[in-house]
Amino acid sequence: MTGPLILIAAIIIVFVIAFVVTMLFVNAQTSKIIDVTVKLAESQHTLLSQNKTQTDLLQKLEEQAASQHRELDIQQRELEELHKRLEGLASSQDKVNELQQQTHVHRQKIKATQDMTDEELMAWLDERMDETRLFTSPTLSMKEAASALGLTQRRLGQLFKNNEKFANLSDYLTEKRFLLACELMRNNPEWTIEAVSREAGFLTRRKFQDVVKAHLGLTPSQFRQSMNNSSLHKHTAHRPSVDDDDTDGGYLHRQVGQARPGTEYQERQYGDNAGDENVDRHAHAHPAQPTSIADGNGHA
Repeated sequence: MTGPLILIAAIIIVFVIAFVVTMLFVNAQTSKIIDVTVKLAESQHTLLSQNKTQTDLLQKLEEQAASQHRELDIQQRELEELHKRLEGLASSQDKVNELQQQTHVHRQKIKATQDMTDEELMAWLDERMDETRLFTSPTLSMKEAASALGLTQRRLGQLFKNNEKFANLSDYLTEKRFLLACELMRNNPEWTIEAVSREAGFLTRRKFQDVVKAHLGLTPSQFRQSMNNSSLHKHTAHRPSVDDDDTDGGYLHRQVGQARPGTEYQERQYGDNAGDENVDRHAHAHPAQPTSIADGNGHA
């Protein structure tokens, strides 16, 4: 009996040892699995933390990018505004330079005209008037004329004070307007008398009619008709032809001087405003005393 019991005991012992060893091995493996699981959990937590950190960082980067974009937009607008200001300054500088140049030219003109004799200045004045047609402004005053011509009022006034042909600027402007009106009527037969008067610079048609009548003894309509009929010489046999185009302005220039009986150009007043023919008939029936053509405010 002892042998089988020993064998059974040995088997039991071996079984127990195997069980113990197995349990130890299982415990060891379980511990490893637990450790791995813990490590995996820790890694997952770390990954989640990193992912959140990256998300926060990405969000911050996006916010910074948006902020920088807004700042760039603001800077771009500021640069554009600055560019406009610089352009404005450049334009202002150009205007300043232009004004300085004009001032210099103006001073040179004043200096040059101050050194001219009255005859030279009158020739220069004629040239400038013909170039600019400044006299076609109906209300041109001494101040405006002097400023436009680059002269002082004193010098311009002195020029006419010493002039034998023109008593004042008004006389001179009237002659220039009269000569231009004759040229316009000759070159533009389709124009109305009103259009010629306005283009030549007369303030009113009535004044234009009176000036033409005083110079030629004809109304504007009669003067135009005489040119159309080529018979001006028949109407004014004692005068040279109006169409003479000599360097002194021909007959028209000479008649201006003859039409001034005194030191100041005198204008005759005729009839009512019914028209050229009415003016002519009334003038012969009721001649009036001459009056100056200059208006009350110093305008020509």
